[in-house]
Amino acid sequence: MAALSLDSLISLVINYLYTYVVPYLAIIAILGLLLWAGLSASSSRRFRTARAAMMGEVRLNIQLSKSIVEYTEKQKVGSPYAIPIPRFYTTAYDNLRNQGMLFRLKPELSQDLAEIYMAIDRVHAACDREEDLAIGPAATSPMAADLRAEALSFIQSSVNTFVKPRLDRIDGLYRKR
Repeated sequence: MAALSLDSLISLVINYLYTYVVPYLAIIAILGLLLWAGLSASSSRRFRTARAAMMGEVRLNIQLSKSIVEYTEKQKVGSPYAIPIPRFYTTAYDNLRNQGMLFRLKPELSQDLAEIYMAIDRVHAACDREEDLAIGPAATSPMAADLRAEALSFIQSSVNTFVKPRLDRIDGLYRKR
């Protein structure tokens, strides 16, 4: 068996390319273009769906902010503790953030949402503390009533002065579009 020379090896590679690759370059390019278009359309559809869910969650959280403030006012005047404090929804924001789609929103909207949901996390922590002071092990503490009133004040002021106005502003901007 004779060794292949460099010229014959180059000739084999060129024949292979002309026989099996060049005739299908147009098909490969078309398939690549179709794949790109399909992935792009799918990504756009996912983004629109996630954004619509986010704005729906904003509207739900506006309603919840009213019920949270109402709850804190009732608890401050001594209403009996019958139901847990309402909580804000965060699922749509978490999905938008986890899918990496926050950067596709307008920068000011993305920043506002991040600030609002950080405040919502602080409100949730205060709600946990308030419930612990109402019915949990901390309820036996002599300072429980004062600490609970302080937690209720924090919840009410956070919702009234930061969360609800920002949610209203985002909802107003989104409805104008």
